[in-house]
Amino acid sequence: MKSLLSLSISILFSLSVFSQTDSIPMGDLIDLSLEELMNVHVSIASPKASPVNETPGIVTLITSEEIKKSGARNLLELLRFVPGFDFGAELDNVIGLGVRGNNATEGKFLLLIDGQQMNETNYGSFAFGQHILLENIERIEIIRGPGSAIYGGLAELAVIKIITKKGKDVNGASAAIDYSISNGKTLQNNYQFACGKKLKNELEISLSGYYGIGKRSNLEITPSSGSTINYADSSKIKSTNLNAGINYKNLKINYLYDDFNFKNLQKQIGNVLFSGHYIGLEYSFNISDKIKITPKINWKNQKPWQFIDFDSYKIYNTSNNRHTGLIISEYTINEDATLICGAEYFLEQGKKEETNVFYNNGKKEIQYSDLAFFTEGIFTPEIANITLGARFENHSEFGFAFVPRIGITKKIERWHQKILYSQSFKAPTIANIDINPNIEPETSDIIEMETGYEITDNMLLTLNFFDIIIRNPIVYLWDDNTGDSYVNYDKTETNGVEIQYRIKGNWGLVNTTYSFYRAAYNGVPDYNIENHDQILGAYPNYKITLNSSIKISEKLTINPSYLFYSDRYTYLYNELGNLELKKFAPSNLINFTISYENMIKGLGISLGIYDILNEKYSFINAYKAGIDPIPTAGREIYLKLSYHFSK
Repeated sequence: MKSLLSLSISILFSLSVFSQTDSIPMGDLIDLSLEELMNVHVSIASPKASPVNETPGIVTLITSEEIKKSGARNLLELLRFVPGFDFGAELDNVIGLGVRGNNATEGKFLLLIDGQQMNETNYGSFAFGQHILLENIERIEIIRGPGSAIYGGLAELAVIKIITKKGKDVNGASAAIDYSISNGKTLQNNYQFACGKKLKNELEISLSGYYGIGKRSNLEITPSSGSTINYADSSKIKSTNLNAGINYKNLKINYLYDDFNFKNLQKQIGNVLFSGHYIGLEYSFNISDKIKITPKINWKNQKPWQFIDFDSYKIYNTSNNRHTGLIISEYTINEDATLICGAEYFLEQGKKEETNVFYNNGKKEIQYSDLAFFTEGIFTPEIANITLGARFENHSEFGFAFVPRIGITKKIERWHQKILYSQSFKAPTIANIDINPNIEPETSDIIEMETGYEITDNMLLTLNFFDIIIRNPIVYLWDDNTGDSYVNYDKTETNGVEIQYRIKGNWGLVNTTYSFYRAAYNGVPDYNIENHDQILGAYPNYKITLNSSIKISEKLTINPSYLFYSDRYTYLYNELGNLELKKFAPSNLINFTISYENMIKGLGISLGIYDILNEKYSFINAYKAGIDPIPTAGREIYLKLSYHFSK
């Protein structure tokens, strides 16, 4: 048994029950001014909901209105506008997330949908790109920073919490279809639906889903190391999602099915499949005016990284189960003090399919368990809001752990300030341990400071600084001869700044951001970029975004957006089979959509052009693996029809 300073568990406080915005209808969020939006209570950074500008985290809130007017169709397209977020290429046509310059693909960020943990259980990753369509999302809450002290070992650098539309939000039925072409051929075809209602007896039911078919690109590209690839034939994607919910008073039941199937274009053979079933049950009740108890049960079954018609990869095919039980108590001591305590237990099981076995034990099955106790004190005296948290836990593989957290926030008239310190970590997952039983968790010390000023009721400027030190980083290495491996290196450090300016009025909205990071120290050879000490692989030193919506009339809006990326670097194989540094020049991505609502009652239409300049942006790899870039479509023309019926 090994001890570590910062091992924790996943999903300690994923309960949406604490979010006061759960009771706010979607239409009310649409009508709020910018000042009112900043006072919306969110629960992503703390179990106790608090206003965005006072919650103890660097938080981004994206409403359904902003999603609709962004022109984004899937989660990747939307998250590109978030400061500090970017995406890179991984093996087997997978696109992964980067956060503030750090490669976060494997288990270093947490993605939740209606409280369900979507990260796959082998490596902790999530495959982006035409995955998680946006029509049925009510809002997204994001921590741009550490979340391990709240959510555990998959939330080291960021947390993305998606809340879908419930019965009261849909209030009837809706459907949407979109179609796009690029390079003269069909690129995407997506079908989405939702139905739901809140009944007079407080019963609320909802059912939503989508089916999407598409391709990464229709281009023909010749990588430096091989023959021409026709991406129209070798990058096909199918994405299916079904989400059902029943809420009755304080009881919530949720079922989610997600399936993401795509061509393995980099090896030009076979398909890669991620699929999963997720069930959540929670109930909250008050035992007094001051004490609320919330138990929750979660179960998920996933088949991640299933390789179809690709025999040499069947060793990775597993079926994994995770059973989680959680109970939280919230004690309101007085109007200035709240104490939260709880406990969680999870059991994680992996099972190899066919004749394969785990390296670690030579058997077809493996399992780990974890027991945790946690507490958080939230104090709101007049001088400042203070959050103090701690977690103690025992993991069957790594032993005991302790995780601290401190946050100080304050709003004074139009100013708000935040000073935050957290220890965070990435806990090894099933495949990490299986490939290297001696792998140790990586741990982080993260300091953040934010200040913001409401220039007017509808104009806001925020500025935040961060410093991230990652010790014992878990690094994935690939070798064509030996395959996968994981090692711990010394440490890395990144620091930087993020600036956001927002304005919103009856005429529309504008949201522009600037984000910058630099590598202050890098002890991972595979992340080094020769002659560029302050930049890490794949991710640009700085990014500028502009997302806007201008109202031409009550029904007609135009929605231009802009993304600028500075130089990016990766290592690719040359014709001699040697790794060679490759520079990708700055990119200017300009999109434009026009939307007309209620052409006929309930019917809307949108027409758009993506990548107007035909930049043909490619996602590139963050480490020295020689992984070919994953291209986007280049210029793309897009049409969407939507219809909503209510009574």
